[in-house]
Formats: sequence, C-alpha cells, structure tokens
Amino acid sequence: MKTALKVAVSVLLIGVIVWMLGGIREVGAQILRIRPIYILLIVAVAMIDRGLMAYKWCVLLRGRGIRLPFLQAMMVYCASAIWGLFLPTTVGSDAIRAYSTSRTGIDPKEVVASIIIERFVGFLTAMVLAVLSLILLTHLGYLGDRVIFAWLLGGGMLLGAAFLFFVSVSDRVFQLFHDKVLRRVKPGRVALKLREFHETYRSFADDRRTLSTFFGLTFGEQLLPILDTWLVARGMGIDVGVLYFAAALPMALLISRLPISIDGIGIFEGIFIVLMSLAGLSAAQAVAISVVSRILGTITYIPWWIAYSISSRKYRGPHPLGEENRSSVCR
Repeated sequence: MKTALKVAVSVLLIGVIVWMLGGIREVGAQILRIRPIYILLIVAVAMIDRGLMAYKWCVLLRGRGIRLPFLQAMMVYCASAIWGLFLPTTVGSDAIRAYSTSRTGIDPKEVVASIIIERFVGFLTAMVLAVLSLILLTHLGYLGDRVIFAWLLGGGMLLGAAFLFFVSVSDRVFQLFHDKVLRRVKPGRVALKLREFHETYRSFADDRRTLSTFFGLTFGEQLLPILDTWLVARGMGIDVGVLYFAAALPMALLISRLPISIDGIGIFEGIFIVLMSLAGLSAAQAVAISVVSRILGTITYIPWWIAYSISSRKYRGPHPLGEENRSSVCR
C-alpha cells in the first residue's frame, strides 16, 4: 500500500510538472543541446563520486578490523543501487547491500551497523550542507522575507539530527534503554539480539579517528553532485555560477529525502524548479538538468552492476567470518 502511494505521488508530481511545462518538447530540446565533451566530464565526476562512496565505506569497516576489498565494495554498492531503483526506498538497496556483503563472509551485524552509521552521518553532513546553502542563499539575497522561517527550519533540523545521533551512541542512553526499559517490556532472546546489535553499532562510534575521517570523506563526497550538476548546466549552455548550485542543490537534495515518493522523483524536480527560478532559469531548463543528471548518474552504476552479477556466481552462499577477515584491513 505504501509503495503504491509513493508511486502515485511521484506520478502525480511529474504529471503536474509536465502540465506546467506545457509538454516535454522544450525539455527534450534543452537536453539535446548538451555538448559531448561535457557528457564525458559528468560521467567522470559521477564515477569518482561512486568510488568515494565505496572507499569511505571501506574505511568505516576498516575501523572495526574488517577487510572489504575496494573493488568488491564498489561492485556491491553500485549493484545494490541499480536494484534499489526498483524498490520503494533507499532502505531496499541497503538491504540488498547488506545481504550481498554478508555473502562474502562478513558478520551481518557489522555490515548492517556500518550502513546505519553511514546513513546517519550522511544525513548529518547533508544537514550541514543545507545550513551552508542557507548562508549562501541569504548572502546572495534570494530568500527575501522567508529568511527567518528558512533558518528556523534548517537550524532546527540540524540540531535534531545531531541530538538523535549522539543519543544513539550514548552510554547512558544505552544502559537506560536496555537495562531499565527493554528488559521490562520485552525480555528474552529478542532483547538480547537487539542489545548485541546496538553494542556493535555503538562500537563504530568509539573509534573517533575513523568516524572523523568518515565524516570528512562523506562531506567531500556530497560536494561532488554540485560540481556534476553545474557541469550539466554548462554543457547545455546555461550560464549559472557554481556558487549558486552550491547554495541551491543541497537544499533540494535534502528535501527530496522525504520518504513520500520513489527515489525522490517529482519532489526533487519540483524543489529544483523553484530554486533554479530564483537564478532566472526556466522550468524546462531545471527539469532538463535534473533528467540528465539522473540518467548519466545511473549509467555509471551499470558497468559495476554487470561486473558484480558475473562475479557473484562464484559465491556458494554465506560462510562464517574467519579470523583473517576480521584482522585484515581494507585494501
């Protein structure tokens, strides 16, 4: 039911956007203006983005003494992203990534905990970028009378996200939740398994150096879509400074994370149209930039997905985690 509702929301929003455009002919004409050299540059930047995603995941696992070769991480990451396109939310692709990685012998608890940490840190860095975008939009004078509301909303969300993260790794909250609350409400094997998983999750945060490195890599990785989108616009002959994309794109990406449509389709495009209109772009230009970014970004996943599909035939199924796997480091 939820999936059908999200599909309906995406279809409805895309329908409204197409209606506003008066058809898709202008979008198509805008897309055809892109120069081939820019397509190569955009794909290269997107590929670096994918590589950084996989590498920082390796770094996070390495902090727990888990060896996951970079090429294997890259294949799993990209393959799960392709399969995730057909699932209702990013949670679906994460589940596939967890299963695919556990097939190599890595403890599933470690994999799932690393993905949760990755998502949490990703959301925090997205919030930091959104606040920085508010600073830029305020400085450039685009917010007008909405500046106070925007700052209250953005600042409140950032503080809320930071609070939830620190609570989730707090020793006091851990003891209170498991020893005082959960033991009384739901004792037994389920409570024990949940405690074991929570301990694994918290152990990732104990390594402050690795977590700080991971945060920095995540922040850098989230800057690459700004460059990618700016290159798409430049390739179409749309003259908008990279500074404005740095101000607008993080906000659009953050809002598109709302779990009310499939992969943010329709949500992102609608917000992007509004934000780009402040810089003088037409709705057709904004939609064309979004469409090209999505298509070329998806193309970068495909070779790795094919490589994973071929290599995965060698696996015979899950096997216990060996000591050598636990003591090695990520290549």
